[in-house]
Amino acid sequence: SCLLTVERSLLFLVPLPELLVFCSDDTPHVPNERLSEVAVLQIVEQLTQLIREAFPGAFYSEKLPGLSGAGRIVVLNTNLYYGNNEQTAGMADPGQQFQWLDDLLTSASQAGEMVYIIGHVPPGFFEKTRNKAWFREGFNEEYLKVVRRHHRVIAGQFFGHHHTDSFRMFYDSAGAPISVMFLTPGVTPWKTTLPGVVNGANNPGIRVFEYDRATLSLQ
Repeated sequence: SCLLTVERSLLFLVPLPELLVFCSDDTPHVPNERLSEVAVLQIVEQLTQLIREAFPGAFYSEKLPGLSGAGRIVVLNTNLYYGNNEQTAGMADPGQQFQWLDDLLTSASQAGEMVYIIGHVPPGFFEKTRNKAWFREGFNEEYLKVVRRHHRVIAGQFFGHHHTDSFRMFYDSAGAPISVMFLTPGVTPWKTTLPGVVNGANNPGIRVFEYDRATLSLQ
């Protein structure tokens, strides 16, 4: 299976990885006739319960082990900012997540910590079609403000959703590069159904990063 192929490839490349970043969807992208709405809701319910037990809170932060207190990972619930999420339309700061993130990055700076930020739905635009943003415009602008304000403590940003192995650059008001965001490839084959996309399919893939354990600097 595709999943087994990805697993074997990962074990071949990095038998003992220090850190796994999972930015993917929870349910498979398959035709409706293969997986009914009832089955999807059951999967979501089971996964939600597991996530509640393992990761209480919709967003959270943890110290990275074995890094002499120099590193922290921040997990965001960016579904709050997703353009298709009508529940948060019109809100200024859903779940007070922006305020929480701003406070956390301020504390990280004061403590001399570097931070990895991860999430599922990324800010910015889909590279395979014109003018397709994932965040609502106001949320996208607010995220950019946070990155510009705290870029010195952000060692890397990692998101999924695209199923493409690509990256985005962040710039300050003067046009100088200040941060980078990596979009992880999908571990399953998938073809986007967005209108106007040519060659929107992808093969299974993984990306292996090497980093400095003391500074979190990506190699």
